[in-house]
Amino acid sequence: MSGTGEEAARFDPSVSSSAGRADLGLDRLLLRRIGRFFVPFWTRRAAWPYWIGMAAILGQTTLATTLNLAASYVLKDMTNALTGRDWTLFRWQFLLYAAIFLGEILVAGLAMIVAAWITRGWRIWLTAWITGRYLDGRVYYDIAQSSDIDNPDQRIQESLATVVTLFFGLPVQVFGSVGALVAGSAVLATIDGRLALVVIVVGLAQAIATYLGYVPLVRLRYAAAMATGNLRYALAHVHGNAEAIAFYGGEPAERTRLHGLVGAAVRRDLIVTLFRRAVTDMAPLLFGLAWVAIPYLVLAPRLLAGEIDFGTLMQGTAVSATVSATAAALLGILAPLSGVAPHAVRIAQIVERFDGLEAQQGAGAGQGIARERRRDTVVLDGLSLETPGGEQCLVRNLSLTLEPGENLVIVGRTGVGKSSVLRAMAGLWTRGEGRVVMPPAADCLFLPQRPYVTRADLRTQLLYPHGGEVPDAVLLDALTAVRLADLAAIHGGLSTVKDWGQILSLGEQQRLAFARVLIARPRFVLLDEATSAVDAATEAHLYSVLVETGARFVSVGHRVGILDHHTQMLTLEPGGGWILTRLRSAGRHPDIPA
Repeated sequence: MSGTGEEAARFDPSVSSSAGRADLGLDRLLLRRIGRFFVPFWTRRAAWPYWIGMAAILGQTTLATTLNLAASYVLKDMTNALTGRDWTLFRWQFLLYAAIFLGEILVAGLAMIVAAWITRGWRIWLTAWITGRYLDGRVYYDIAQSSDIDNPDQRIQESLATVVTLFFGLPVQVFGSVGALVAGSAVLATIDGRLALVVIVVGLAQAIATYLGYVPLVRLRYAAAMATGNLRYALAHVHGNAEAIAFYGGEPAERTRLHGLVGAAVRRDLIVTLFRRAVTDMAPLLFGLAWVAIPYLVLAPRLLAGEIDFGTLMQGTAVSATVSATAAALLGILAPLSGVAPHAVRIAQIVERFDGLEAQQGAGAGQGIARERRRDTVVLDGLSLETPGGEQCLVRNLSLTLEPGENLVIVGRTGVGKSSVLRAMAGLWTRGEGRVVMPPAADCLFLPQRPYVTRADLRTQLLYPHGGEVPDAVLLDALTAVRLADLAAIHGGLSTVKDWGQILSLGEQQRLAFARVLIARPRFVLLDEATSAVDAATEAHLYSVLVETGARFVSVGHRVGILDHHTQMLTLEPGGGWILTRLRSAGRHPDIPA
């Protein structure tokens, strides 16, 4: 049981939360963050239909307030007609009251339809806007490398939907509630000035009490969202590493870890539920008793003294009830706002990362590793490469040039920085000094040790990442060339959709990546141990096929056999040192460091 407790503490979201105390308040910072991804939707040119819809909704709130107050006067006359035994007047006033009530329902229903249409449009646009910026500038890569923003997938999918759904109605609710409060207070003032004053005092007291109750709820809800995200990520991690866990027999360890995460998630949800119930149920109930008693305590003495009629008492009671409900609705925005706040913070942190990277790139122009794009040119000029955080210098003052027809292999001990040089050449790592000259990105293709395989049809796998229209015969020839001739036939053709990452072995995935090269015909290829899972004979065949395409390439590898396909060998040494060797004929190459 001690292990379970340790795991629960380790994954406690209050500890792992990436939000500070300033992030978890109901204040201007929260509203400014929400505005950061609220304003762009409404300020674009194509937003004019939604402005019309918003105007219609605001008009509905005004009309609803007018109808509600008109109903109070009808109720007054209807009550007086009832006490005066005037059946004709009572009947017409009753019909008018019912018509007003029905009108309020119809108007509210139309407003709900318009609101749903606006919410749908905003969510689609906002999702496209955030995912676009998430992919632009390789923000997703920066987040993955720094690991300081947890579960970006959950933030974009779940938190974004929550923000849109809960937040959209808040401005409309505020506008309508404020208008109804002003109008209701004016009516109460015409009935009795003391009644209006007492209502205002009680309303302010309820507002203060409600706000103080909701402030800590924001932090509790953020912790609950973190706990849910951690559990979701852990479950997805088990699914993605099912085979490795099965080989290790790691079920007990995974069970312990998941048990701790489930405990944290359930505990946080329970705390939020209990606290929310105390704030949203108990407090309004106590103030509700005051709202019911106020009009009778103030107006009953005047009725008994003959200063007002019974209809006026009923009108005051009805308007007071309306003001009470309106005040509760206005204060009720704190409930969805406290629910929006944790999700808004999680979305805002990603958006702020977009802005931060853009500002960093703008301010850092001319700093770090300089990059140039030239056709058929590969030059590393005085390259000193550091890890993204600056913890370690991997290469110092590296200079080399690949002439037409030359290929480079990078070797060295494990962890010395071989793949990091490829990252610098691809533009992923930019911290350091010097200059990198590479062909245009459209002329380059990267083959990692574990190829990226999407959940799509086989045709899409072969055409990734550029897509396009390529005859099936060309695709099948490419599969044959990499010794996967039966792959399409075995799995039902090129249009078959499967989870290829689970179906294909790593060696098959690596051959599939070489097929992409044959189809895309890039002028330059970067290979990061791209043949590590195939046998030596297949490796030699794949490199021979690659050479036949006429592409130039830079490889990272450990087998001596790949040296036959390269003209230069770059040996990296610990501490940033390096040795550049021109390779000789096959069979007389130097050894590759282990």
